[in-house]
Amino acid sequence: MTANRADAVLGLVLDILDDCDGAFTALDITRAARPLIDPPPTTEEVSAVFDVLTHPLVDGIAAGDHGAYVRIPRDDLATRTWNLLAELDDEGVDADERTRQLEDDRY
Repeated sequence: MTANRADAVLGLVLDILDDCDGAFTALDITRAARPLIDPPPTTEEVSAVFDVLTHPLVDGIAAGDHGAYVRIPRDDLATRTWNLLAELDDEGVDADERTRQLEDDRY
């Protein structure tokens, strides 16, 4: 997938997710995106976007049961991020160590 294609699919998936309520799967999003872009995205392309959005540093969606995902409200995301940074700051962790801890949290 080229960088331009990846950007287009990412933007399209984010637009569709803004209108989603409840749980969704990669197939749901792929079906919704088909009429909006040519060539239509594949389930693999949408799954790649989901991989980015579930990364702990992004944390925009959360994996649920049976391949379903749910959006994490942006307010919750911002609050969790600020709380994590405040905890690390309270512990006297320097910026480089803070980055390593955030990266280690994903495993």
